[in-house]
Amino acid sequence: EIFKIFRILGTPTEENWPGVTSYPDFKASFPKWQRDYSKDLCKDLDAHGLELLEMLLVYDPAGRISAKAAYNHPYFEPLLAQEQASAQANGYYH
Repeated sequence: EIFKIFRILGTPTEENWPGVTSYPDFKASFPKWQRDYSKDLCKDLDAHGLELLEMLLVYDPAGRISAKAAYNHPYFEPLLAQEQASAQANGYYH
């Protein structure tokens, strides 16, 4: 299963996940895949969606986007605008 992740995200390296090579289960002999978001995985994403996906799929937790920042990402702006319009129509938004 881990190789399925590596095939999409690329095999982790010290550059994209500092300290990974010192983890007991990490093997220097792992195949070296490059990040590859195939068209099947991302075919319905626009530029904002792809950007957000890349920010979420970061190996190093310290470099990953926070939930709050993800919620405020431009990818969700149409949804937020729709929610605000609905709330205004129902008298809940001031």
